Amino acid sequence: MTFRIRASLLAAVVFSFVLIGASPALGASITIDFPVDGVHYTTASLNMGYFGWGTGGFTPAELDAVQCDLHRDTAPVATVLSGACSGSFPFVAPTTDGQYTVTVSGNASGEAISAQATFYVDNAPPTLTIDQFTNGVTNDSTPTIGFSGDEALDAATVECAVTADKDTLPAGGAFAPCDSPYTPSTALTEGKHAFWVHAKDLAGNLSGDAGYEFTVDTTPPTITILAPTPGQLVDAANPDLNISVPDGAAVCSYDAESFVPCDAAFANRTLPDGQHTLHVRATDVAGNVAEKSVTFTIDAYLGPPQKPQSAKFRASKATAKSGGRKKRTLTVVIKPAEGVDAATACQGKATLSITGMRGRRPKTVKQQVQLRASGSNCAASATFVLPKAFSGERLKSKIVFAGNNEIGAFAITGKIKN
Repeated sequence: MTFRIRASLLAAVVFSFVLIGASPALGASITIDFPVDGVHYTTASLNMGYFGWGTGGFTPAELDAVQCDLHRDTAPVATVLSGACSGSFPFVAPTTDGQYTVTVSGNASGEAISAQATFYVDNAPPTLTIDQFTNGVTNDSTPTIGFSGDEALDAATVECAVTADKDTLPAGGAFAPCDSPYTPSTALTEGKHAFWVHAKDLAGNLSGDAGYEFTVDTTPPTITILAPTPGQLVDAANPDLNISVPDGAAVCSYDAESFVPCDAAFANRTLPDGQHTLHVRATDVAGNVAEKSVTFTIDAYLGPPQKPQSAKFRASKATAKSGGRKKRTLTVVIKPAEGVDAATACQGKATLSITGMRGRRPKTVKQQVQLRASGSNCAASATFVLPKAFSGERLKSKIVFAGNNEIGAFAITGKIKN
């Protein structure tokens, strides 16, 4: 036999129950139909439902001492006894958020039976939190953005959108279903963007639109090495460093060493003579990395410059040029100072010149030459076109070294025959 009674009360949940007759030998039981165990409700949604419970394994006449209790956590809220529980009774829907438990108990043919249903009242919308990038910048054009709520969310209601910036709200239809973490389906351009998300909690409360503005930057930082320069011959054991990284933090290393900060301790490092490579690595706030290198040579002879022992000048025979001028090739062989290795001394440039009389006044023609090793000596040569007035005169030749630590900025003068 089934017996159902329903009644209603303004601003209340109306409870109804079902008695299902059966043989007591099968056992007696009570089941609660509404509210459903484990479900989240708003006060409004509770007001729209009917409290209901049912019995099994006994007849209605065998159920007595019926009692219905409502607790918030473990604190009693309301109790309805006996007759008021035998059919339907009003249950005022809680307005305070929290966990509630409904208990229906009774006695069937001397057997105590009961049932419980735990439900949750939640009238507050969820607050969403969006994970943020370090410094608000990412170098990923399809970034992964995580988010979460301060309570459980209804996954079917979570929606996301991306706009140009936080001042640009998502247009109608811009939101689409999403999960956390979120990744845009198409790559984002460099510059500012805003991520948006909203959702409902398990009770159906809708959050506001949570937004987070960030910048996409995929451009590596710029590294400028002003000193040392490529191929430079450095006459100090600790070369001057001039490094510029305007949009990132830099680390440095020499040769195959590990990278360390480009600080004073690195700049004051003493390097052995020979070829070295300076490596600079820069990382910007987005995580973009750039590297640049420059190779130079250390020649850190610490003694005073030593003048070469001698310089011998030889000139080729003159060949005629138009206008009465003559062309001659001048070669100079330099013997380095004693104890100075030619391979070390014969580096850099020098100025080779020929001076002759033009009338009563001297006239000099010059050329810059590159020193080179020639056995144990240094050598340099250049071809000159001499003014006509030089003919028939004794000529002087001079070499001026641009200066390295072995030779120094010395000048040596010699004579050549016309």
